[in-house]
Amino acid sequence: MFAGVSVAANIGISLLLFPTMLHVGIAIATAVSSWINVVLLAATLGIRGHFSLPRSQWWGHIMIVLISAAMGLSLMLLANHGAHHIAAGAPLWRQVVVVGALIAYGVVFYFTLIHVTGTQRLGMLLRRLRRSR
Repeated sequence: MFAGVSVAANIGISLLLFPTMLHVGIAIATAVSSWINVVLLAATLGIRGHFSLPRSQWWGHIMIVLISAAMGLSLMLLANHGAHHIAAGAPLWRQVVVVGALIAYGVVFYFTLIHVTGTQRLGMLLRRLRRSR
């Protein structure tokens, strides 16, 4: 049921946004419909008593959302500032270098803030990654 709601939301939002935002509208629709699915699943599991977060974990999740938003905003500002480097007429090598630099910046920005705020210490994250293999 929730997958159907998510698909319907994705199609509806895509059709609404595509005429003005083109492919970006489809990406936004996919993200929004995914969040609708997450909220529906989490709410249903919470109501049934199968999902609950301790108070301490709520703060961590809120921080992750805020840090992600800050990273997205800073990347958007950087990309807009250097848009001529990644425009269609720019040489491919320059586009690759600039997009690679933006990706590297985003990774460093995110994990630095996650570590500095204490939301997730990098040592603990690395231990979790090693353990999961």
